[in-house]
Amino acid sequence: MKTLFRILAAIFLISFPANAFAAVGTVTVTQDQIFLANGVQTQRVILLTCVGSVSGGDVPATTLSSAALNLGKLAGWRIIRFIVENDSGDTNVTDDSDIYLKDSGGTDHLLGQGVDALDDDTRNYVRLSWKDPIIGDPIFTTANQATNSGQYTVTFIFSL
Repeated sequence: MKTLFRILAAIFLISFPANAFAAVGTVTVTQDQIFLANGVQTQRVILLTCVGSVSGGDVPATTLSSAALNLGKLAGWRIIRFIVENDSGDTNVTDDSDIYLKDSGGTDHLLGQGVDALDDDTRNYVRLSWKDPIIGDPIFTTANQATNSGQYTVTFIFSL
């Protein structure tokens, strides 16, 4: 009986994909602050902390208004700037990686300004010149970041 169990366990481990045991990347909200002027909402700062997977460095596409992030709806807010910063210390992220904030149809709210925004040794501050309001639920995604367990932050500053 023990031999049969060991054989079945060995077959399972051999046939099971190795990457199924790998830890997946994460995106968490570490700050969500709304600023008021005379009792009226004027700006909102959302800080995302991202940690790449241990196998490939990717993070999942994340809907910012999802219940898990507890941000509520962002419709009507306008992105006025964003900041991307490597937090990995000695374990740098992949240089010139891309960030996107897309709508459900795939249109990038950053209009390409997030391409190459994630650098391995610099903090990038991008001021957007257009102020189109967000419609729907924006989805945060990354591309080309392949450093295992790479850590970085993305700060979005919104205005009404």
